[in-house]
Amino acid sequence: MESSMGREHGFLTRIVFAWSDLRASMRAVLDSQPGEGRLLMFAVLSGLIIFAARAFDLTVLSSRGAISPELLRAEFARSFFALVLARTLGLYGVAAIARIVARSAGGTGSWRETRAAIFWASLVSAPVRLLSSLLMLLPLPAILAQGVIWLAPSAFAVVTAYCLAETHGFSRVWVVFLVVAGITLALIGSILALAA
Repeated sequence: MESSMGREHGFLTRIVFAWSDLRASMRAVLDSQPGEGRLLMFAVLSGLIIFAARAFDLTVLSSRGAISPELLRAEFARSFFALVLARTLGLYGVAAIARIVARSAGGTGSWRETRAAIFWASLVSAPVRLLSSLLMLLPLPAILAQGVIWLAPSAFAVVTAYCLAETHGFSRVWVVFLVVAGITLALIGSILALAA
């Protein structure tokens, strides 16, 4: 009988090596016919990874005296709510939009399969956010620092394009990517506008 540690190791390995063949990793997820609980786990775990990256950023800021201890605690709480709870609900909305757009373009994926694509894409791309936090510790030129900021959203767009292409039977991933990138930019713009 496979141990829980073995299953966890296998799951983590699938996340890491999904990048070697994104379509195949998505097909493997679909073939496993994941239930709603497993899909929700993908979404929550991706949020926890991104929250860990945000917590790292806040800790660095605090160590440099750029944020007070009181504000640090408040930011931790706010970030947990936004990145783990609210973001998970938001991914359901993203999946709904993705299915509407994909089906209108002739896609064949179901609502559950589209959720699987979005949630798996969010999980596979989430570690890139951690990587970007580490890269920001380097003394980068301003233009490279801006590129690092866009690293995680770009990774999400790329992985989502591959996952949706596989889920909905699209052969041209680049077309899906252009649509996903456009929607992603629109969402980011809306979030920034609301934050302002």
